[in-house]
Amino acid sequence: MQEQAQKRRRGVILTPQGLNKLLAAKSEAESCENRDKRYTLEALSYRTGLDPDTLMKVFSCKVRVDKQTLNRCFQAFKLQLEPNDYQHPIENTHSLAIPKEQAKLPYRSDWYFGTDLDSDTLKKVFACEVGVDKTTLVHQLEATVHKLSQPDAAISTQQPIQNPKSKIPNRIDWGTAPDVSVFYGRTEELATLKGWILEERCRLVTIAGMVGMGKTCLSVKLAQQIQNEFEFVIWRSLRNTPPIQDLLAELILFFSNQQESTEVLSLPDTVEGCILRLMEYLKKHRCLLIIDNVESILSNGNRAEYDGYGQLFRCLGDSLHQSCLILTSREKPKWLAYKEGQSLPLRSLKLTGLQPTDVKAIFQGKGCSCESLTICGRLTNYYAGNPLLLKLVSTSIGNLFDGRISEFINQKITIFGEIGNVFEQQFKGLSEEEKAALKWLAINRKPASFAEMRSHLVRSLSPQTLLAVLESLQERSLIEKKAALFFMQPVVMDYVADQLVPGNMTQFPLKDGFSLVG
Repeated sequence: MQEQAQKRRRGVILTPQGLNKLLAAKSEAESCENRDKRYTLEALSYRTGLDPDTLMKVFSCKVRVDKQTLNRCFQAFKLQLEPNDYQHPIENTHSLAIPKEQAKLPYRSDWYFGTDLDSDTLKKVFACEVGVDKTTLVHQLEATVHKLSQPDAAISTQQPIQNPKSKIPNRIDWGTAPDVSVFYGRTEELATLKGWILEERCRLVTIAGMVGMGKTCLSVKLAQQIQNEFEFVIWRSLRNTPPIQDLLAELILFFSNQQESTEVLSLPDTVEGCILRLMEYLKKHRCLLIIDNVESILSNGNRAEYDGYGQLFRCLGDSLHQSCLILTSREKPKWLAYKEGQSLPLRSLKLTGLQPTDVKAIFQGKGCSCESLTICGRLTNYYAGNPLLLKLVSTSIGNLFDGRISEFINQKITIFGEIGNVFEQQFKGLSEEEKAALKWLAINRKPASFAEMRSHLVRSLSPQTLLAVLESLQERSLIEKKAALFFMQPVVMDYVADQLVPGNMTQFPLKDGFSLVG
C-alpha cells in the first residue's frame, strides 16, 4: 500500500520559471517559424511527439508528468531542462508563492485571451507576483491551450482592410513605385526572393546590380506578389536623398495608422530614438518595407545622412523582429558583406541580365522584327541583358532602321545617345585607382588573373590596393569573374575604352557572350 502511494506521488510539474521559459521559446518559434501564427494543439503534438492530453497536463502545471515528458517539450524548442524548471508538487497547497527574482514573461493583452479574468489579475499572472491563486493560474493556462487548439488562430489589431484579397488585414503605400504591368522574365529571381522572405523569414534582403538592370521594377513586382502576407507594405525611394529623420517620421506615422504625429504624440528628437520607435512596430506587426535607390545615400557625400541610414539598416538587419526590409542599390553597403550568408537572415541577390527569350519580347513590344533567337542572343550578350540598354537600343532600331535589327548590327555602332548617359551614372564617383584597373582591362581586351593584373599594374597599384579595387568594381557590376579570371562585359569594355583610352573609337565588333573568357 505504501509502495502504491509512492508511485502516485511520482512525477513533476513545471515551475513558474520553467513555464515562462517554455512559453517564451514557443512564442519565438511561432514568430520565426510559423509566420506569427499560434501553434495548434495538433501542431504542438507533432513537434513534441506527445499526445494532446499529455500536453494539456504539461501546460496546466497541475497534473504530474514524468521528467522525460518535460525533456521532450523543452528539446522540441531547443531548450535544456534544468533542475529549477520543474518541481515535485506539494499536496494540499492552494496558492503558488513565486519568488520575484524568477524570470518574468512580459504581459501583452493580446497574447492569451479568452478568459474571463480581469486585466489586473492577468498582469499578476504574467508578472509572477507572490500569492497568485493556483486556480487562477490554471484557468489562464487552460484558456491558452484551448486557444492553441483552434485552427489558424491569429491575433490582429488592424481594422482597415485596403486589400480585399489579402489573407490578413493590411495597409499598402506604394509611394512613387513605377508601373510594372509590363514585366519581362525574372521568374527564377522572384522564386528565390519569395523563398528567402516567406519561407526562411529573412529580415534584410538586398537586390544589387548595374544601373538599368531592373532592380526597381523587380522590387515592385516582388512586393505585389507577396503583399498579402504582410500587415503593412510601404515602398519608398531615396533618389532625392531625403533626410533620415523625415523618412523615419513618415514610416512611424504609416505603421502607427497615423496615431503618432507631432500634434498628438511627439516623435523622438534623435535618430536613435526614432529607430527604436520604428522597431517597436516592426516587432509587433509583420511589415514589408522596400527602400529603393540606396546608392544615392552611399555616394552623396553627406556623412551625417549616410551614418543615419547605415544605423537604420544595421538595426533592422541585426535585431530580431518579424518584418522584412528590402534594399535596392547599384552597390551593397560594405558592412553587409560580412553579415550576410546563405543560411543567415541577411541575404543579397546580384541581379544579372535577361535571357534572349525575354529580350525578344522587349524588341517585339517595340515593333522590331527579331529574325531569330541567335540575333537576339548577340544583342543580349553584348549589352549584358540589361533591360534599360536594350529598350534604348530597340527604340533607336524602330525609329532609324524600321525595326530591322540585323541592319542595326551591321552598322557596328554600339554606344550612342542615352546609353552613354546610363554608363555615366554607373561610373560616377570612381577613384583613380579603379579607373586605372578598368583602363588596363579595356586595353587588354581579354580576361586576366589577379597575378597578371598585379604584374602589369605594379607601378600604379599596390597588391593591397588592387584587391580592394577589384572587390569594389565587382560590387558595382563593372567587372565580373569566371574561373578566377576578371573581365568586363563587351558594352562596358567599349565604354571604358571610349572614355579612358585616348584616341579610341567606339566601333568594336559585337562579341558573342562569354567568348571573351574562353
